[in-house]
Order: sequence, then C-alpha cells, then structure tokens
Amino acid sequence: MKKLITLFALAFVVVVSAQEKDSKTNRQKHKRNKMEIFETLNLTEQQKSEIKVLFDEQRAEYKARKQNLASKTENKAELNTRKKTEFTEAERAEFKTKKEAKRKATDAKLQTILTKEQFEKYVSERKKRHAEMRQKRATFQKNATK
Repeated sequence: MKKLITLFALAFVVVVSAQEKDSKTNRQKHKRNKMEIFETLNLTEQQKSEIKVLFDEQRAEYKARKQNLASKTENKAELNTRKKTEFTEAERAEFKTKKEAKRKATDAKLQTILTKEQFEKYVSERKKRHAEMRQKRATFQKNATK
C-alpha cells in the first residue's frame, strides 16, 4: 500500500512539473516572437537596437499602467478574475480605440527606424500572423465548446 501511494505521489509530481515547464516554455516563445517578426527584414544592428529600445519603453509603460491600475483597485483579486464578457460595450470601444492609437504610434516610430520596403514587409507579416492567431483562437474556441 505504501508503495502504491508513493507511486501515485511520484506520478503526480512528474505531471505537475511537466505542465509547469510547458507553460514556462510557452511564455518564453511569446517573448521571443516579439522580435522574431523582424528577422526576415535584414535589419542593421542600429535598427535592431532602436527597435529593442522601443519595445523596452512600451514594456515599461505597460508595467507602470498595470501597477497604477492595481493600486487603484481595492480588490486585486477582482481585477484578475474579471471576465472579458463582463466589460460594457463602451469599455470595449474605449479599450479598442486606445489600443489602435498605441499601434499607430508604434507604427509611426517603426517607420522612422525601418526603410519603406522593410516596413511594408513588416506590415504584411503582421497581418499574416494576425490571421493565423485568429484561426488558432477560432479552433480553440470550437474545441472548448465540444
């Protein structure tokens, strides 16, 4: 009986650690993908460093906004558990407008860094990736409802 309990405990530890490693790997892939889109553009070292600085600035702004929002929210658990469906149409429209403005600002900065051909290739690659992401999301949602 002790051996059986030990075996189950060992199997549980292996499964949990494998899942944790997998989730860390997925997060690392996501971080890597941010610059991966630029690999086909034949960037100079100066362009790479300027883009990295741009993304680092954006990351710092995001963290500051997140901290500010968390400090304003009394119930931090509520902030993390609020579902997408609980937002009002006005909140969604406001978020979408802000997101679009930030994307346009980023694009404007990228246009100053990249050549015209590089920027066009970047935009087409971004559209391609966006379509792939939508397809994956649709597949996931389809499988989740089964």
